[in-house]
Amino acid sequence: MEDAARDEVLLAGGCISHHHGVGKIRKKFMERTVTPNAIEWQQALKEKIDPTNIFAINNTIARSDEERAEIKAENEAKFGHR
Repeated sequence: MEDAARDEVLLAGGCISHHHGVGKIRKKFMERTVTPNAIEWQQALKEKIDPTNIFAINNTIARSDEERAEIKAENEAKFGHR
């Protein structure tokens, strides 16, 4: 249900922000709402500040190429290539 609601919000020009941040539930929407450079910057910052990934584990950004591919495939299945 949340995915359908978020999809509609994004299609209407809204964003995925939440008072608790993006987090695990909304991270699959990140690539639809921010630029690739912003995601790369966030990943680089996370790796420098938290190289062992102990803070906010697996929140906000995909932590592997496999997870990124899964998210991309899901988005393309729903919305086509963008």
